[in-house]
Formats: sequence, structure tokens, C-alpha cells
Amino acid sequence: MIPISLVLLAIFVGVCFAAIHHKRMPF
Repeated sequence: MIPISLVLLAIFVGVCFAAIHHKRMPF
């Protein structure tokens, strides 16, 4: 079973990567 903290970390990294890639914050 995947720990919740690991899932949140993956989502956080994904959002940051997307923000850097698009050169703007999604929020």
C-alpha cells in the first residue's frame, strides 16, 4: 500500500515541474 505522504510528495513535485515547464504558476 502506498503511503499518503509519498502520494502528496509526487503530486507536489508534478505541480512544481508543470509550473516550471509552463513558466507560470497553475494557481
